[in-house]
Amino acid sequence: MIGVYDYTVLATYLSLAFGVSGILAAMNGSPYSALLCLMVSGLLDAFDGRIARTKKNRTEQEKRFGIQIDSLNDVVCFGVLPGVIGASLGGGEWWLRASVLFYILAALIRLAYFNVTEEERQSATNEHRHYYLGVPVTAASFVMPLFWAPPRRFISPKNFFMPSPKQRTWTKRVLIEYHRPTPTSRKMRI
Repeated sequence: MIGVYDYTVLATYLSLAFGVSGILAAMNGSPYSALLCLMVSGLLDAFDGRIARTKKNRTEQEKRFGIQIDSLNDVVCFGVLPGVIGASLGGGEWWLRASVLFYILAALIRLAYFNVTEEERQSATNEHRHYYLGVPVTAASFVMPLFWAPPRRFISPKNFFMPSPKQRTWTKRVLIEYHRPTPTSRKMRI
């Protein structure tokens, strides 16, 4: 049988199901349902690694499969889904389509870059990562709903290209490399 089918990848598979459901919802004119699917995908993604690490006797192949399937899922849920939601909310202008394409491509490149650098880091050391380099693409699961949740009357083409000083500061901070601590079980208690 091809693939891994145990509880260690269940959260990733469920996240993909919500991601695809969100894409279909956005394409069918329900962008706010799609935003809900995006948020659920983000929640599931927050716990998939933790769930996988509970199985102590995973083979090296199962570990590597989990890493790859998680990364591919991230492209769909946090690259393609936000792009489709943005396109469904904004109309069919050429600049919006170009922005959506740019966002999806940036998410894909960011994931590939992270995978390569993480693989190199793991081959050099057994130390656990204590921080992320830059902003993970999964941040789209909470940033996008915050951006689109306000009523549409506050977002117009006039002020879309003229961000406020706070937005410019936030954008500079996101675009510049910064270290964000990885969540630990001590910091994330439910």
